[in-house]
Amino acid sequence: MNIKTKKALDKYIKEHGNVVVYFYAGWCKPCEDAGRFLRAAEPFLRKMLNLKIVKLNTDKILWEELNAMEASTLPDVRLYHAGKLVTNRTGLVIYDMEENK
Repeated sequence: MNIKTKKALDKYIKEHGNVVVYFYAGWCKPCEDAGRFLRAAEPFLRKMLNLKIVKLNTDKILWEELNAMEASTLPDVRLYHAGKLVTNRTGLVIYDMEENK
């Protein structure tokens, strides 16, 4: 998928409705961690929830377009339902289930 503008992203979300948008960068360690989680969850998200997943490498998008997309903190994961933003999460919080039993 080659989305590099806000206009193209908005069009994709409008056409597909239920979308996860993941902004990341190759140099971003928390992005690597979030990416591993998203890759593990991807089959479930696609098959069971019928979500489309858009992964956008911010290193390959012009700064002006990132500003228009309001993607300034990484990682940034956004969930859209019926084309509307439902929730987003920036940064990464690791929750250790073993430690918090």
